[in-house]
Amino acid sequence: LDVTSPEVYTARSTQQQIIDFILADLDNAVPKLLKQSQLGADEMGRVTQGAALALKARAALYQATWLKYHAEGSPTAMLTAAITAADQLVASGEYQLYAGQGAQSYKYLFILQGDDSPEVILARRYYAGRATHNWTRELWFNYMIPTKKLADMYLATDGLPITSSPLFKGYDSLKSEFQNRDPRMAMTFVVPGSDVFQESGCQPVFPGFSGSNATRTGYMLRKFLDETVEATQFAGEYDFKEFRYGEVLLILAEALFERDGVISDADLNRTINLLRARAGMPSLTNGFVSANGLDMLTEIRRERTVELAFEGYRRDDLRRWKTAETEMPQALRGVKFVGTEYQTRYPGLQIGSDIQVDANGFIVAEAAASRQFVVPKHYLDPIPLQQIQLSHGTLTQNPGW
Repeated sequence: LDVTSPEVYTARSTQQQIIDFILADLDNAVPKLLKQSQLGADEMGRVTQGAALALKARAALYQATWLKYHAEGSPTAMLTAAITAADQLVASGEYQLYAGQGAQSYKYLFILQGDDSPEVILARRYYAGRATHNWTRELWFNYMIPTKKLADMYLATDGLPITSSPLFKGYDSLKSEFQNRDPRMAMTFVVPGSDVFQESGCQPVFPGFSGSNATRTGYMLRKFLDETVEATQFAGEYDFKEFRYGEVLLILAEALFERDGVISDADLNRTINLLRARAGMPSLTNGFVSANGLDMLTEIRRERTVELAFEGYRRDDLRRWKTAETEMPQALRGVKFVGTEYQTRYPGLQIGSDIQVDANGFIVAEAAASRQFVVPKHYLDPIPLQQIQLSHGTLTQNPGW
């Protein structure tokens, strides 16, 4: 092919055609790839059958829910493809959830201890002296920060949302909202006063609004904070897990519910409840959902959100569920400041000039007035103008751009 070839100027493929091509490509690849257990020590990191199946399940679920919630066609075939791929991966016996650090396994999965664990399907690999990263240092200075939206999604230890659980301790102290919560919350957020590994060893850290621990929301991210001297010296070595078994279990649970409108306790036990058991949380059951007036789809999505927090899925999830138009324009809020220990700890901060708060006293890091999500424009990214110009008129811009 060259710049005069007619194939270069063919009409734009549909989203479904692209997904079909991806899935067919993966189907062709699976039998040609090695299984994880067939890799030698010097082959770790290679693409495997499991990686192809995980990508197929991820892509098929994305398209299925896009079709369903954007009313662009029947999701049945894509849901079936997602379930089949996820089931095939589970049945292979090649992977399992990482449990090498007991109750703290979720925390350590994402740093050095979790590398090459049986949960990792495919990772972006790093090596001492050859390929390192600076993620831990960037997180110290709050390159990524949690919000109240995420904080409120973690259940209480009785399995209930904080809006209905008698175990929720409120916001009066720095630590109260972290008490009696899903243990993954304290392994994702820095609980004020908890130890964080730094150059001089473990030191208690108090996220707040001044000094090196200042954040826009008052929350600080613990997930991905390594605990090695090398990481404190700009040379982190842990791998970034691109595909992991935990995600596949969540894909399977969501696809089953989206296909059938229900999910059995048996299927919950082989998917979501494995993740909850590792975290030390009670099982999700149909009886519990019914008895407490909960919604199963909401709980499945909640589990996905908290388990995969900061792993790069949230934006696409909101798009495929068609909830981005509701979620994205909301204010970004943080800890409760007014009338709490935070206000006592930072008496010099002036509300309205130094910080902004809402009517209930919670930090407003970004007001709703400065956020927008235009429908349908923001559900798709723009096509680069140069590519449209080079297409000789066969490419048209996405709606709204």
